Amino acid sequence: MSKNDMLDRAKTLSKEITMYKTMRNRVHKDIRGHKANRDEANNLVANLISKAKELEVKRNTVNKSVSQLKTSRDIYTGLIRETKSKRHQGATGQHAQQQSALHRKVKDEARRSQKIQHKLNKVGREIEMATKIASDSHNQMLKLREIANEHHQSVVTRLQEFNKLKLELGTDFIDLNEGEE
Repeated sequence: MSKNDMLDRAKTLSKEITMYKTMRNRVHKDIRGHKANRDEANNLVANLISKAKELEVKRNTVNKSVSQLKTSRDIYTGLIRETKSKRHQGATGQHAQQQSALHRKVKDEARRSQKIQHKLNKVGREIEMATKIASDSHNQMLKLREIANEHHQSVVTRLQEFNKLKLELGTDFIDLNEGEE
């Protein structure tokens, strides 16, 4: 290969190196965008998980209250049966009123627990959606990273050839603007 051919090849390599670096850098910019989306979605998932844990504690507390109220109501139900069998109308009426009041409390607390469960289900769906967004962004980022690596490998290959030409020409610098005006 003549010196002029080597210089022409060096110019071509220089342009290709610049082109592949630019392409790689653009892909890296896209990667940063997907990474930001992924990180934002992961932060949302973390916050939603905290919210879900709070709702679970709240629901479990209400469910415990429902259970305790049911136990109390059942005691009064037993007392009503007992007093009916002894034909003690006054006590039966009092027990029936207390049992009825406890039953209303049981129903109110059970509704409250159901509302909390509905909120928890909604948060669960939000977690699934945010997790999917994070996963999709991460997968897209990995695909782009492969493309960026291919561009980088093209840069490295061309740089090696460029540096080999410099050695063959016996110079540390190749003036690529030689003869152009």
